[in-house]
Amino acid sequence: MSELTIQIPEGFKVESFDAKTGRVTLAPKPLDPVGRLATFEEVCEEAGVNPGDYETDSSDPMTILLNQVNRAGLLSKVFNCGEELDAANTDQKKWFPVYEHSKSGFRFYYSIFTYSDALSVLGPLLGFKDERTCDYVGRTFLQEYKKIHFPISK
Repeated sequence: MSELTIQIPEGFKVESFDAKTGRVTLAPKPLDPVGRLATFEEVCEEAGVNPGDYETDSSDPMTILLNQVNRAGLLSKVFNCGEELDAANTDQKKWFPVYEHSKSGFRFYYSIFTYSDALSVLGPLLGFKDERTCDYVGRTFLQEYKKIHFPISK
């Protein structure tokens, strides 16, 4: 068997490899959204979805809550850059933002990880791949998470 080592160009990853022909297909790596995306509208644009599909304007707190969970799920999906978090993988860290409710208001407190999905009802669907990403999203999208904790309109 012959072996050939190739250097993958910066900014690319192997998308597929055909063992029969030896053909390697490269694809661009997704750009890191940390520091680049700062609004929910930018997240929607990155995901190719309509922000109106994630509207939370309602008088019903349960509707607001469910829509906000969908928004948080989109944040996780976009900021994890396609990396799947696996609830069954106890070797994989899953990071979650923690918030503090106090007299001074609602604020990002810190990021915490677990090796399972015990910290969230929806488990890895709302988690992040690393602490850096979780810290950024937790701070930058504070109002998105606040509406989960306090599902009121406006």
